[in-house]
Amino acid sequence: MIRPSARARALLCFLLATVLAAASACRGRPPGAIQVAAASDLAAAAEQLGPAFERETGRAVRFTFGSSGMLSRQIAEGAPFDAFLSASPRYVDTVIERGACVRASRAGYARGRLALVIHPSVAGAQIATLSALAGPAIQKIAIANPDHAPYGVAAREALSDAGALEAVTPRLVLAENARQALQMLESGNVEAALVPWSLVRTRTPPAILVAAAAHQPIEQTLVACTRGRDAEGGAEFAAFLRSETASAILLDHGFDPPAR
Repeated sequence: MIRPSARARALLCFLLATVLAAASACRGRPPGAIQVAAASDLAAAAEQLGPAFERETGRAVRFTFGSSGMLSRQIAEGAPFDAFLSASPRYVDTVIERGACVRASRAGYARGRLALVIHPSVAGAQIATLSALAGPAIQKIAIANPDHAPYGVAAREALSDAGALEAVTPRLVLAENARQALQMLESGNVEAALVPWSLVRTRTPPAILVAAAAHQPIEQTLVACTRGRDAEGGAEFAAFLRSETASAILLDHGFDPPAR
């Protein structure tokens, strides 16, 4: 067996390093996952959206979930996200106005739906409508904080539409975001919660889907951002959210198609 000389080995190493460096330069992409700030109603769908995007592009995605308002504030103040998936266009417009995201990339990607969930301990109370919450059976109802969570706004509107808001207001428990409102219910700290349908559509006993007409549309809106490490990746993921693949995943997780 003929062994290469030290000089030959050095040359091979140099050539390999050159090829790898050239490949990296051609890709023009920083290492690591694309950083996406996402409304908490996307927590379940993201478990499929991330892998689907990676299969198509070879790029990984890391999601950070929270209320749309809180995430918007973080992005406006310089948080290094590459894309923002909001549950309301209001918060997307805020980060665009602050120069943190790209107006041309702004687009609707779905419509969220609201659901009522009752804790099993009070299932016998036969709470089947929002108006029934005005009765004495339910003492604590969790909703996301309307000050910065679109689902909290929708919850208050739906309760008002049902004629129950005045009666239940003293019993409302405000969560930081919609997913935390569901966690309050699951822990038994509240007996009912108004939360995203996307998080509870497969529950047993089943959640109650609130009529879309009971509140203003929950217009899920996205935008690519500029203060992260990978603006190109953020734009790529934002485009993917409008693809047929992503739309099918969102529909399967209880979202309605976006307004056209």
